[in-house]
Amino acid sequence: MTRAVLAGVLLTAAIGMAAQAPVRPSFAGEWTPDPSRSGVTGGPLRVSSPAPAPGATPTAGSGAAPRISEPRKTKDVPPVYPPSKQSAAESGIVILSATIDKTGHVVDLDVVRSTPGFEEAAIKAVSKWEYTPTLMNGEPIPIQMSVVVTFNIGRPGSSSAVASGRGPGRGGPPPSITIKQDDKTLKITRTTANGSETATYRFDGKDSKNHLSVGPAVDGNYTYVSQWEGDSLVTKIAFRGSQGPRENTETISLDKDTLVIRTVRPGIVANSDPIVQTQTFVRKP
Repeated sequence: MTRAVLAGVLLTAAIGMAAQAPVRPSFAGEWTPDPSRSGVTGGPLRVSSPAPAPGATPTAGSGAAPRISEPRKTKDVPPVYPPSKQSAAESGIVILSATIDKTGHVVDLDVVRSTPGFEEAAIKAVSKWEYTPTLMNGEPIPIQMSVVVTFNIGRPGSSSAVASGRGPGRGGPPPSITIKQDDKTLKITRTTANGSETATYRFDGKDSKNHLSVGPAVDGNYTYVSQWEGDSLVTKIAFRGSQGPRENTETISLDKDTLVIRTVRPGIVANSDPIVQTQTFVRKP
């Protein structure tokens, strides 16, 4: 085979390979959340409970649209004072970030801050709490709320627990996002009431280091390793922060005119169902 013929064959093969290169979807643009198609399923605990007490009047939010009611606790399980801490006359406090699903069940818990040795007792108790569904414009939605569990040695054998900071968060309506995309990276800027931050995803399969700190429940270092699976971008996310390590899988895809971000993470209890969070967005008009 002559050099000219060989060069022609190689050029033809290269052109053929280029022609067969997949056309990746473009996620670029400004996106607003669609809470009606977003939510959280699965979780470490499924509790069969009676319906919420009748006659409860939802409390309206601040007056700004949309109107969001606050959840009302219908089942309270007090935490058990750790015997070793009680015998040592130690008091403590545990701050948890709790995701409450549409039915009012606790489906996910993260330790935000804690006195060492009290975390397990707090998690076991709060995971069994139940609430009335939180309503946004009359429709049930999942939310995230802060829960403070205090262990007061002044009352031996007992402890007090108070829920505070109610409001939508990671488990509720997703934040507005802006996406920039080129041949090498995808950059998602999430805007919340606490500010905005940008996470970078690489398309070459190499680590992408990100530090995110909007809200205590997400403060930490994130390592993203992304790859294309068909028309979806699938990312393995390793989180390291004060709440401890966590491994997530995030899938970003387009469904007609809708952007869908689906995050799967293990439950906090062994052999439990994973937490599946679906965030749905539509293009900003």
